[in-house]
Amino acid sequence: MWVVPPAIIPSLAIVTAWRTGGVTAARMWLHGQAVQLEPTVLVVPVEILAPDQTGPMNVVDYPAPFVTLRNLQGKPLQVLGAKESCACATATSLPATIEPFGTLRIPLRLSETARGTQTLTFFTDAPTTPRLTCRVEFRGE
Repeated sequence: MWVVPPAIIPSLAIVTAWRTGGVTAARMWLHGQAVQLEPTVLVVPVEILAPDQTGPMNVVDYPAPFVTLRNLQGKPLQVLGAKESCACATATSLPATIEPFGTLRIPLRLSETARGTQTLTFFTDAPTTPRLTCRVEFRGE
């Protein structure tokens, strides 16, 4: 049996966090997850929505909404697509490939009629994490 000396454990934790992109991602990687989704809940003020455009009307006050997928494995990850609960919030730029330990920002196209809470489910080719869900909450008015 192989035993890790206790003095090496902090160094291993630091290297693992650095390699995977953070402590949360390192913990997910150690638990066998292949991909991380951020944020899992996205809050969008409805007053910024403009007809048929990607992102908000006022990009100074509100950056364009997006989600980020982080590949936690040492091989390329395929993001196959996304399923929306409503056409008012759709993911663009899919399908896509994320390089090993890389990230992908996915812009969201929002409709001016968006209200309430919707979900976006992303599909990957990772056997341990084939689906990831983000909740999009439209608030205001």
